[in-house]
Amino acid sequence: MNTPIYLSLPFRLAADNGQSQDSKAPATMRGVAYSGDAVDLGWETIVIDLETLNASVPMPLLFAHDHGADIGVVSAIDNDGKTLTLTATLFDDVDARAARFIPADAGNT
Repeated sequence: MNTPIYLSLPFRLAADNGQSQDSKAPATMRGVAYSGDAVDLGWETIVIDLETLNASVPMPLLFAHDHGADIGVVSAIDNDGKTLTLTATLFDDVDARAARFIPADAGNT
């Protein structure tokens, strides 16, 4: 049986350059979820084997990996075997804690 593991990793966000000019269009974000480097969890260091990683979409985009704080929906996962990149649509009502990580021009590029 496969047991899911939950990791808290740094996540870099950037406005998706393909975003519509429509100001009412939801903001889409693209970010590197895993760079392929070793991750120090504090009690051990891990490396994720991206070649065998099985992930499916849609999945929630979480603020600070808090399962009670969905800020959007991951719509695409790009796994090239070295880097894991996610594309997500952000909810309109993203709270102030999460909004500080969203570029000012997200959704208006």
